[in-house]
Amino acid sequence: MNILLVAIPGAILLGTIILGFILAPYLIYEEEIKVIQQERDELKGQVESKISKRRMRETIAELLKKGEQIKRQCRNEKEEAPEKAALDWSQKVAKYLTENLGSDYEVIFYNSDGLPIGVTTISSPEHSRIESYVRNRIARLNQFLAELRT
Repeated sequence: MNILLVAIPGAILLGTIILGFILAPYLIYEEEIKVIQQERDELKGQVESKISKRRMRETIAELLKKGEQIKRQCRNEKEEAPEKAALDWSQKVAKYLTENLGSDYEVIFYNSDGLPIGVTTISSPEHSRIESYVRNRIARLNQFLAELRT
C-alpha cells in the first residue's frame, strides 16, 4: 500500500514531465510557426501578383500589336478605312481593362487629354481620323504597360 502512495504520484509526475517534453517544442514554436506561415502566405501573394502582372503585360502587348496593325492599315489609303476593326479592337481593349484593372482604366483609355497631338501624312480625312484615334489608344496602352512594369 505504501508503494502505491508513492508510485501513483510518481507516475503522474513522470507522465507530466514526459508530456511537457513532448509539448514544449510545439508550445514554444507555435508563435514562430504562425509568423513563418504568414510570411509564406505574403510571399505567395507577391509571386501570384507578379505572375498576374506578367500575364496582363503580355495581353496588353498583344493588344498593342493589333492596334499597330490597324494603324498601319490606316496608312493604306487605297483600301477602305478600318473603322470597324478600330472600334472592335478598342471595345475589346476596354473590356479587358475593365475586367482586369478596373473601370477607371477604361475611362483613361478613351480619354486623349494630355497626349501630344500627332502629325500625319495621311490625306484621307477618314483614314487620318481613325489613325489618330488608334494612335491615342495605343499611347494609353503604353502608359498602362509602363505602370504594370513597376
